[in-house]
Amino acid sequence: MDIHWKQEYTGDMEVRKRDGVTYLSYPRLERESAIVHGFSTRLGGVSEGCLGSMNLSFSRGDNPENVLENYRRISRAIGFPVESIVTSDQTHTTNVRLVTEEDAGKGVTREREFTDVDGLITDTPGLLLATFYADCVPLFFVDVRHRAIGLSHSGWRGTVERMGEKTLLAMKNAFGTRPEDVYARS
Repeated sequence: MDIHWKQEYTGDMEVRKRDGVTYLSYPRLERESAIVHGFSTRLGGVSEGCLGSMNLSFSRGDNPENVLENYRRISRAIGFPVESIVTSDQTHTTNVRLVTEEDAGKGVTREREFTDVDGLITDTPGLLLATFYADCVPLFFVDVRHRAIGLSHSGWRGTVERMGEKTLLAMKNAFGTRPEDVYARS
């Protein structure tokens, strides 16, 4: 499958290309914060066939070495070490997990011992949170005051069960986050 982006600007997100990898980012966050972020696309990876090209799932039957190489490529393009990624284990819940330094690499370079987690929050500098979407909604929260972030997956069940509110509540409980201090995108 050959996919090409026809526009270079998508709402308040912009298409970025680096080292053959295409991803999306929010210019406002790049200007106003120290948050390294990006949303992968299907472009720039090594996976083949129906999983091509930037497959980031170890559970879809792809060669694990291809998936790891895709993580390396997206990591280099956006600018973070692959060992800093923490991935969710999404099952359409509203469970939110606080992740810390001890979680670095879980789901990519290390085994993940937690399950049934659709949201991740942290205030640990250098951790990269990763969640996955098909036809579901990514929820991205940045608390600029407390230098904390949240990233959640919200399908129809999560939306009905108020995943966004539950993520903000988890951030409030963990970091003292107040809604007025949060930059939120979906």
